[in-house]
Amino acid sequence: MNQTIDTLAKLAADLSDRERALLLDALGVGAPASPEDSLALVGIGCRLPGGADDPEALWALLEAGRDAVDRIPDQRWDADALFSPNPEARGRSVTRYGAFLSDIEGFDPRPFDLTEVEAGRMDPQQRLLLEVAHEALEDAGLAPDRLRGQPVGVFVGSCGHDFEVQRSGPADVHTLTGVLSSVLAGRISHAFGFEGPSLTVDTACSSSLVALHLARASLLRGECSLALVAGVNLMLSPTGYDRLSRARALSPDGRCRTFDAQAKGYARGEGVGVVVLTRLADARRRADRIWAVVAGSAVNHDGRSASLTAPSGARQRAVIEAALASARPTAIRAAELDYVEAHGTGTPLGDPIEVEALREVLGPRDQPCVIGSIKTNLGHLEGAAGVVGLIKVALSLTHEQIPRHLHFEQLNPRIDLGGAVEIAAAARPWPRGPRRRIAGVSGFGISGTNAHVILCEAPEAAAEAEASGPRGSAAARAPVVLPLAGHDREALGELARRYAACLAELDAAALPGFAAAAATRRGQSGLRVAVSGRDPRALAQALLDAALPEPGRAPPRLVVLRDPSFDAALCQRWASWAIPCEAELALGDRGGVEAALAELGAGPLILVIGGQAPEWLGERDQLRACPDLDALFELLAELHGRGVEIDWSAVYPGPVAHVSLPPYPWQRRRFALDAPAPVERVDRDPRVDELPRRGHPRFGEARRVATAPGLRVWQAELDLARDASLGALRVAGVPVVSAALTIEAALAAALALGRAPALSELQFEAELELDRPRELQLIVDLEVDSFELFAREGEGEGAWRRHASGRLAEREAERAAELSVAELEQLRARASVHAGSELYERRAAVEHGPELEAIAALWIDGDQRLAELERRASASEIAALDAALQVLSTRVGGGGRGRVVAIEHVEVDLPLRSPSSIWARAETRADELEPRVRGELRILDAEGRVLGSLRGCVAAPPADSGPVAPTIPAEPARLRELVLAATREILGLDPKLVISPEQDLRELGMDSLLSFELADRLSDLIGVRLDDGFSADYPSVAAMVEALVELARGDGR
Repeated sequence: MNQTIDTLAKLAADLSDRERALLLDALGVGAPASPEDSLALVGIGCRLPGGADDPEALWALLEAGRDAVDRIPDQRWDADALFSPNPEARGRSVTRYGAFLSDIEGFDPRPFDLTEVEAGRMDPQQRLLLEVAHEALEDAGLAPDRLRGQPVGVFVGSCGHDFEVQRSGPADVHTLTGVLSSVLAGRISHAFGFEGPSLTVDTACSSSLVALHLARASLLRGECSLALVAGVNLMLSPTGYDRLSRARALSPDGRCRTFDAQAKGYARGEGVGVVVLTRLADARRRADRIWAVVAGSAVNHDGRSASLTAPSGARQRAVIEAALASARPTAIRAAELDYVEAHGTGTPLGDPIEVEALREVLGPRDQPCVIGSIKTNLGHLEGAAGVVGLIKVALSLTHEQIPRHLHFEQLNPRIDLGGAVEIAAAARPWPRGPRRRIAGVSGFGISGTNAHVILCEAPEAAAEAEASGPRGSAAARAPVVLPLAGHDREALGELARRYAACLAELDAAALPGFAAAAATRRGQSGLRVAVSGRDPRALAQALLDAALPEPGRAPPRLVVLRDPSFDAALCQRWASWAIPCEAELALGDRGGVEAALAELGAGPLILVIGGQAPEWLGERDQLRACPDLDALFELLAELHGRGVEIDWSAVYPGPVAHVSLPPYPWQRRRFALDAPAPVERVDRDPRVDELPRRGHPRFGEARRVATAPGLRVWQAELDLARDASLGALRVAGVPVVSAALTIEAALAAALALGRAPALSELQFEAELELDRPRELQLIVDLEVDSFELFAREGEGEGAWRRHASGRLAEREAERAAELSVAELEQLRARASVHAGSELYERRAAVEHGPELEAIAALWIDGDQRLAELERRASASEIAALDAALQVLSTRVGGGGRGRVVAIEHVEVDLPLRSPSSIWARAETRADELEPRVRGELRILDAEGRVLGSLRGCVAAPPADSGPVAPTIPAEPARLRELVLAATREILGLDPKLVISPEQDLRELGMDSLLSFELADRLSDLIGVRLDDGFSADYPSVAAMVEALVELARGDGR
């Protein structure tokens, strides 16, 4: 009976997890132990502070005991301006330090089929993950193009959203995917064509270890055959420093003194780590290099602890015990643990709880378990911390050494090691021995989610001896083909130089394995080159001399003529490679060969395999004879370089042992990041502190709303009887509130909230008449940075009417251009001049009182206008701003009765003051079919310096309060310029770049998402709603112009 049960239990190994569980449960037996239940860590990629850009550099940093924490780079933000020793200070940081990457703006988009536009909209965390994931696969010896379409899983841990917080540019079609955290994993899966599970995990500081736990479960369930586990963290905004300072989490001196009596918090760190996991049996079958074995893992939560963020020693103990119990193929005893990579954030209360929990797990021991933390070298990488600690342990197992734990001088008096734990105050050897070496890695999130992972040393490298492929003295004398590929000529040329340098130092006996690994364990997509031969140094020179291919060349068509009577073995080898061809014929069948060649016509490459080319084939450029193995491998190299798809696993069959090969040479472009938005109360306007005390002269001080904490409300009652200056502007005899007053009130609100004096997306929806006392409310919604101006029209529901709206904004990076005194004089010299009094007399329907009559003189030169503004004792605070808006509205028909109805962006420091005169410069353009004027306004001092700018202004007659509606231009030439400008804008091209109207825009990077954006942009410009697929249906400028002309004719235009 027992024998039957044992037999059935063994058969259950071939069943699915569910079937096996049901069968074994019915039999009342456990699953048989299997080494396949363990996972192998076969690849590592990293981009970490201190120049630790690969596993070797990271180990050098750890071995040397270096600390990568330094001052916050000036390129991120001004650390001195942010600093305050007071942790209660809002918008400040108690430290000027952190562990930062030297370059987060460089990225090579071409290997990932990304346009520069899309790459520029991506969170740099996505860009880093793509490159480092590729590097991890290279380290594992797994060619990315051979994994396309495979069930490869991607599991990313991240809790940083700084890019979304600090991003200030306009939204577009790539913005959503550029900022979503879910796309951190999805981007990798899409770029590499992986079809397994793909998800981003956020459990705060335990994120990447939780991601590994999920990856392990997915691999053991058979959901994926391979898994990439990553953690990423970038610090792009000072906001995190502000919040963590107030939480007392940061170390003032930037040193993470984990377990030390002087511990006062942690230093923040950034970077990315990626590991590649596979089932141990698969790794050994492929002859992979194994860094470590992932034996077990567990995740839990603190539950109802003292508070959400307070660590629970009991739950930390439970997660470590669960991870030990989950280890495969059999559970691991706590007594077997040699080392634990601690979470160890360096907080005076958190560290003792962690050590106590570990000590309770370990129990009495003959030899203490050593503990340390990489946070003392790199700072706390938050969401990426766990995987970085895991990488440290894998490197320690490989190099047989435990690195020194830094900044430890005196034990925290709250910590009792109890003989069970010892801190790695000095580096120590960790050699292989009769007992396997085992380590744990802890990660505890501020969310309350805890994770622990168990690593074991890799098995002895017996798998390499089992690897088939070329080896031995005969193999060393045989020719090889060494293929390379790059995504552009620069990358391919640099890769060839890197391989040549390796070959120049390579022993001849290692050449077959080196070439086989280069062919089967590296990607072969893109531009290609290959060389063949028997000597490493000759191959190195051949690579340096090789001509790089031109992009876009089609691979040749092949006709194969076999001569097995000459060399049957050579023909069999060719056939085993299964290279596709147009025709394959026997060389002896002359008639059949000539008929086939005549049918195929000119162009095919004729290959004679196993003999010489007969005379009747004649002299042909496209003829290759392969009478021996050397010629056959030379042909294979040529075919690879000319783009023929070759299955290199057929050329080098069987498992190919892992070989360290040169990494891919990224050809990075710079994708500059926006400057971070200031934290609240950082770099405030000097007038801000005065505003809350004195309030706005008409709207007073802001009020809060109990049920809507994000709202701020200013209230005013405007009554001519109490303030006669409100009647300074009248339209058709009725006093109205000027747009300048609305702008001034909104700017004052922005300043009172600590924001820049800038507004955007202003709409003046209806004139606010003051024919009776009016109650107003200016409401700011801090959740979305919007403002609205309402006036009470009556009582009950619907009593309030909105008259204006907009958004609080930031100063634009490119300020409006200044004008020199000479430019001002030139404009006045060529323009006609009109006295201000003449202007006001002509605008009979619009009356300005002396408080607002600020235009002294107006110069008009076509679409350009320049006004000199008077400074009178009777002028109001907003007179200069109102006068600048008058300059634009004088262009509107109907006796100059125009009013401003929309402004795209405003930057003005009010009140406008200058030691001499103030000028307003307007560049206007009139709509062809509407009485509206669009323009840009600059307010200048006498030296041409910009005091204020108003971009995207629209003025219309008072009766016209409808939405701004552009129209299709009548002239095709103007329409062509409009389409060209929109195309350059959407594609991110130089405005001066010449684009042929006939050129297919897809050649310039237009993709489906960008075509949607172009259709939207054109719709906005011409006022006609175009289909989303418009620019895809008409893929050139000429085609779009022709379609728009037809559309205009159809509309009767």
